Amino acid sequence: MPTAPLYANANKTMWHTITATLAAGLLLLVGILFSTKRIVKILKNLTETADKIAQGDYDVTFGEDSDQKAKVKNEIVLLENSLKKMLLQLKLYIQERKKFADTLEQRIKKRTHELSLVTEEAETAKKKAESANRAKSEFLARMSHEIRTPINAITGMANIGLSTKNIEKKDYCLEKINAASYHLLGIINDILDMSKIEANKLELFYGEFDLVKTLSNIIAVFKIKIDEKKQKLNVQIGNDIPKYIISDEQRLSQVIFNLLSNATKFTPENGNIELLVNKENQENDAIYLKIEVKDSGIGVSKEQQKILFQSFQQADSSISRKFGGTGLGLAISKRIVELLGGDIWIDSGKGQGATFGFRFKAKILSKKAKDIIRDISFTDKEQSRKYSDSEQKIEGIFTGKQLLLVEDMPINREILISLLEVTGIIITSAEDGMKAVETFSAEPEKYDIIFMDVQMPGMDGYEATRKIRSLHIRNLKRFPLSL
Repeated sequence: MPTAPLYANANKTMWHTITATLAAGLLLLVGILFSTKRIVKILKNLTETADKIAQGDYDVTFGEDSDQKAKVKNEIVLLENSLKKMLLQLKLYIQERKKFADTLEQRIKKRTHELSLVTEEAETAKKKAESANRAKSEFLARMSHEIRTPINAITGMANIGLSTKNIEKKDYCLEKINAASYHLLGIINDILDMSKIEANKLELFYGEFDLVKTLSNIIAVFKIKIDEKKQKLNVQIGNDIPKYIISDEQRLSQVIFNLLSNATKFTPENGNIELLVNKENQENDAIYLKIEVKDSGIGVSKEQQKILFQSFQQADSSISRKFGGTGLGLAISKRIVELLGGDIWIDSGKGQGATFGFRFKAKILSKKAKDIIRDISFTDKEQSRKYSDSEQKIEGIFTGKQLLLVEDMPINREILISLLEVTGIIITSAEDGMKAVETFSAEPEKYDIIFMDVQMPGMDGYEATRKIRSLHIRNLKRFPLSL
């Protein structure tokens, strides 16, 4: 068989194969180049997008449409989708951060303002506390001086009185001791009242009394001092002021007494003092009265008036050194007036004198009560004189009566026994609450009245009173027992 045709066919088939292979390779190369170009373009687009995101542009979009994306490999699509999700999450995160930053800034501003207010309040409170501590320290220093002064007078005059045999000199010493004792008692009462006010335990006890008579008694106390300084006291009481009112006579007198005391203290010799009492308003049985005390004294500046009614304060520290006083009187008066349903004020200027005034609410007796008082009042001068004389005659008025005196201090028992001796009353003493209960329980029908001290060692007066009241004795609840 001839070999030439076979070689020719083989060569032809080979060239066809080579040609087909080259064509396929060329097509593959073109496809690869085309795909590579498309991939490079997509990657370039993704790179540019990533660069924009890195620069803070979160509103970028991916340029390829879905048809073009479908022609590339799935890995590229997944990568692009992942980048899109990342961009979305990043946008949400940035929005949340921005919102949080705005909210945080507002919260910081609010909190800073609150802290500023708290700091200011703390600083103000600190200054007030320091001022109060200074005032209390000054007050304690004044009290030390005010208490020592009458005590020194008492002990000094007592030693002088004991060392002399001259009766007149002894009497003089006793008078000075008596005056110093009352002065010391007034200081102690002010301190005790202030402690009640600080503890919010100052109470009022209402009763019916003659207002004009009360004012007369107060004025009588100041008469000697006013005469010594040659001062003039003018008292004006409105014609529409009722004779009897219902209020706390003791506390009302305390306020008026304090205002008059300041007026006489700070008014120079030959000065003028006025006491004015007027009715402001009346609603049924409630009456509103205004009492003013005017003087021509040293006056009080506007700056000093700001602290005048505060506890432990005086308008000027030099005042206590020159005129004395605790600096508690006006603070106590202010609290009493407030409890009486009123208010207190001052109208003054430096060197212009001062007007202290207060208004308070009281009750007046009904017409029926007034008629009862009128019926029992004396109209005959002789009867009135006999009644007045009988008030002064106390000798033997309690003869045959029995008193149980419960007091732990021997000196106090001795004083009370001496004072009551003239009345003829028979006194049995007990030094504490337990002894009082035992003594009374043994002979309850023997005693007509009990005087009970409050603060005693062991069983105090309150506990002893409760135990005595709890005894099963007839009419014991009506038994007079004074604390």
